[in-house]
Amino acid sequence: MPVLELVYEELATCPEPQARRIIDFAGLPWHPDCLEFHKNERGVQTPSRWQVKQPIYTRSIGRWKHYQEHLAPLLHVLEPDTYPVWSAVDAAPATHDQATTPSA
Repeated sequence: MPVLELVYEELATCPEPQARRIIDFAGLPWHPDCLEFHKNERGVQTPSRWQVKQPIYTRSIGRWKHYQEHLAPLLHVLEPDTYPVWSAVDAAPATHDQATTPSA
């Protein structure tokens, strides 16, 4: 099954190219309203419905660093190219333009 890799920080800081990648990956046509999802008047019936009505924001970027000490053992075993540690002050990671197939 193809999987699209997406870096949250790239989506939050530069949403249009990432949204276009998502829409293209899904085989759907692009429409500018894809960036205006939070303005849609239709009801949403999910536990996170209040989040769906919010524009994309960047305030969560780097929030994981509060838990860095606890995540350290995990961060050491993750492949850095697969799970980049990214922050606004670091250089942006390479964009993942290819869909991948997860290993079993």
